[in-house]
Parts: sequence; C-alpha cells; structure tokens
Amino acid sequence: MGCALQKYVLALLVVATTGVVCTPAQPTAAVPPEPAIADHIEGTVINALTREPIGHALVYSPDHRFATMTGDRGHFEFERPQAENKSGSTTQGGALAGVQVNWGPNALMARRPGFLAEEGQLQFFGPDVTNLTIELLPEAKIVGHVLISKSEVQQQVRVQIFRKQVEDGRAKWIPAGETLTRSDGEFRFAELQAGVYRVITHEATDRDPQDIVPGGQLYGYPPVYFPNAPDFDSAAMIQLTPGRIQDIELKLTRQPYFRVRIPVEDAPPNGMQVSVLPHGSNSPGYSLGYSRQEDTITGWLPSGSYTVRASTFNPVMDGKATITVNGAELRASSMPLAASRTIPVQVTTAFRHENDRRGVVYQGPRSNARNPLANVMLTSEDGQNSSWLDQSLEAGGALVVLHVRPGRYWVKVLPVYGYAASVSSGGVDLLRKPLVVETGVPNEPIEITLRDSQADIHGEIEGSPAANPAGNQTIADLSKPYAYVYCVPTEDSSGQFSLSTVTNDGHFQSTPLAPGVYRVLAFKNEVSDLEYTNPEAMRRFESKGVVVRVVEDQQLNLRVPLVEAAR
Repeated sequence: MGCALQKYVLALLVVATTGVVCTPAQPTAAVPPEPAIADHIEGTVINALTREPIGHALVYSPDHRFATMTGDRGHFEFERPQAENKSGSTTQGGALAGVQVNWGPNALMARRPGFLAEEGQLQFFGPDVTNLTIELLPEAKIVGHVLISKSEVQQQVRVQIFRKQVEDGRAKWIPAGETLTRSDGEFRFAELQAGVYRVITHEATDRDPQDIVPGGQLYGYPPVYFPNAPDFDSAAMIQLTPGRIQDIELKLTRQPYFRVRIPVEDAPPNGMQVSVLPHGSNSPGYSLGYSRQEDTITGWLPSGSYTVRASTFNPVMDGKATITVNGAELRASSMPLAASRTIPVQVTTAFRHENDRRGVVYQGPRSNARNPLANVMLTSEDGQNSSWLDQSLEAGGALVVLHVRPGRYWVKVLPVYGYAASVSSGGVDLLRKPLVVETGVPNEPIEITLRDSQADIHGEIEGSPAANPAGNQTIADLSKPYAYVYCVPTEDSSGQFSLSTVTNDGHFQSTPLAPGVYRVLAFKNEVSDLEYTNPEAMRRFESKGVVVRVVEDQQLNLRVPLVEAAR
C-alpha cells in the first residue's frame, strides 16, 4: 500500500511540472475519466476593444517552445506533439493505471506592434481545449511638439511623463518615461497603458549662437508643466484610454539664468545626489550638479526661491538648504550634512488568546530574524523612496529602523498574528497621518500595539457559479480568482483596509479585520486605482456594496453583489 501511495504522489508531481493527465484504470461514477488530450490547438487573436481579428501577430508559449504568426484574419494553429502513453501501477482502488504525458503548450500569449504586450493576456487552457481567443489591448500614445520662444533655432529638450499610481489607497505620481525632442521639436511616447498622466519639460540651455557671448549673460528655458501650469500639482491630468492618441503642445519661455554655488561641509569622497525643487512646491525639472574637487553644489538657476537637498550613500547622510536667486550670482552659506536617522520601534501585545508568539520586528524578506511578530514598512509620501527600510536588533534587544532619510513617511504594519490596533509616534496617529522626519530633529519611538480580537467577514458573491468538482477544473479555472472583495473602512472609521480573493465557487473570507465600519465591495477584476483613503474618490461607490459594522471577535456572513465596473 505504501508503494502504491508513493507512485500516486510521484504521478501528481509529474502533472504539476510537465502537464500530465492521469486517467483512471477502471472509471467509476465517483472518479470520472479525464478528457482526452487534444492533438491540436487553434484560435484567433483579436482587438479587445473592437473585437476585430489582428493579423500578423506573434503567438507563442511562455517557454518559447511554440511560436507562429497569425494570418490576415488573426487565425493561428499549433499541432500538439503526440501524447506519450506510459503504463503505471494501479492502486488498490483502481485510481491510476496509466499516465498520458502532454508536452504542451498549456499557455499562450501574443504580441504585435501597436498593442500592449504586458496587459495580462497570458491564456492558460486545459489539455482538451482545441479553440482559444487571445485579446490584445491597443496601446495609448502621447505625442506633441515643443515650441521655443524668441529663437527659430531648434534644440533638443527633455520631455518626461508621470503616471498616477495608487499604492495602499493613496495616489502618487511615478515617472513613466522620458525622451528628447527631435530636431523639429516633436516627441512621442508610445506603448502606454490606460491611466492618468502628466507631462513636463526639464530646463534647457539656450544654445542659439547669436545669444552666446563669452562672459555674457546665460539664458535658458525653465520647466513647463502642461499645458502652462505654475507648478506640477496644478498641471493638467491627461486621461488615456486604450488606443487613444493625445496630441499636446508645450511652449518654453526664455529667461536669464544665474550661477549658484553651495559649499558642502564634511562631504564624503564618493560624491552625492542633488535634487532641486521650487521652495514650497513639489515640481520637478530643475537641477544642480556637484563638484567633487570643490566640495560644492553648483549650477545655474533662474530667479526664485528653491529647496536644495543633498544625499550620500556611503555613509548615508543628508543635507538641505533654502536659497533665493535674485537676478545675480549666488554664493550661499555652507550646507551641513547629517547622518540618517535611527528610529526606535516599540511593540506591545494585547492578545486575548494566549499564543507563544515572541519574536522581533524585521524588515524585508532577507532578514535572519526568527518568529517575527510583525513587519514594518516605511514608504515616502512623495513616492521617491518607496522601499523597505533596513531594520535590525540593537545590542540589548531594542528594535530600530535604520537609515531613515528626512521626509514624510506612511508607516505600514503587517502583523504575522492579529492586527495593529494603534501605531503612533510622539502622539501622532500614524494609521491616519504620515511620520515626519526632519534633519537634526530627533524622532520619538514608533509605538505599535497588536491585538488578536479581530473580526472576520466571509460569505459568497451573489450570482456566482456553483462549485466545480475538483476533478473537472482546468488549468484556466485555477489561474485567476473568480472575483476580488474589498473591505474599505468608511470615513472616520477605526477599521483597516482588507483585500481578499474569491474562489471559483464564489466564496470568500477576509483577512483579520480591526473592529469598525466597512463598505464591502466585490469586483470581477482587481481594481488597481482604488483610492480608498480618499473620501472624495470613494463617493462614486456610495450606493454600491454592503455597509456593515463589525465588533471584536465577530464572525459575519454576507452575500455581496458584484460591482460590474470600477468607474
């Protein structure tokens, strides 16, 4: 009996790694026979918007063992290699008599210029499938022209786009590409996903030979925020949908530039990174450099007030200076550098259910800490330093976050058990407000209280299909959740956001929930741009989903309607 079990487990491993289908030796009502392996697979590649076939598209398997081009009508076809039958031992119940080895393919994808290649169109299918449809989304584009005032001499200008991205329910603007204008001032951004974008130019030096006088005034073109906004936060938001081409125009204005020098105290020999922002603004596009020989931040800027930051990496140090350029060369006071901050972390448990879960807070997947109690993540508010920060255990057992640079950070606590009932520092509620780190100003410890009196919401989606018998599920059935359930705390609620997936039989179970009031929303597809921390953005869902209040240790069963569209 033990030998038979070993052979059965071995056969299951072969299924998982090579696409094997096991057929019963003596089919019974309890164990129906598996479908036969089809000898070919064919299908059509279509435009996901127009439903029209796409000709001359490349269709291939992820391992690149199979590839072909579609015809004029988007049709493709593969011959499956002849399945190899291998005899095997029969278990006592007649569960296994032979193994049919399916050498694939079991998944296909497609690509063609003008369409997005990474939009999740990988198609899984079972061994009995003979016809398949692969959908491709058309790319969006931003094209345009940069006009330079005063001079007819055209020069290359750096143009950059930013894409709105939602992370942990908060919107931020992430660089999405940059390019140089052509000789005629035109630029083009292709292969863009649907989303919201902003466009800027970086400052450029006037290179008109008629204006270049040795020792004379230098001119340049400050950044422009489309269409002609005073700063980045006021720039127009361009909404791109699949296939849309947005044509824009950017006009540069010539201004005098003036020399800027900022000496740096105790600068390390490895150089530094310098950033420049208009004072009180978050508008990119300006720049200064660093002279290692002179230990000086130097460059050219137009008249105005600016915040200049310097950062080094070995050692980790930071400095900041506020300067004002007023129509003349500026020699600023020296900028001191300060070491990055070390912030203590204090974790307190208030568990009702006794569990031996002593451990340490650790940072990142490579930590050697054992039995972690919680993971802690600091993400900069501006999105520029969104990464896991190092954490370690100091001598004496104190928990600390190392190498924290100046800035504003959202603190995210991921408990291994229970939930974070409170997270604070210096009386500031870090579940609702960011942690502020200033150069030279000490920070109070981050205090975390964990509780295990969490609630639970489980249930099913209205109108979901009946459960499929496990033996009839195909690879495609298992490749994607049936739906997604979002438990969103209402405004001023003490609850915390939770996302869970729905199984193919329509059932779901939330992760542990903090007590509070929630709006439970179910979507067929994952909603990547859900700003659940923004009450204004959530108003469009006021009539959607189910609103419930959960208390400590409550188990709540719900039937949740499916929201057909996220917008």
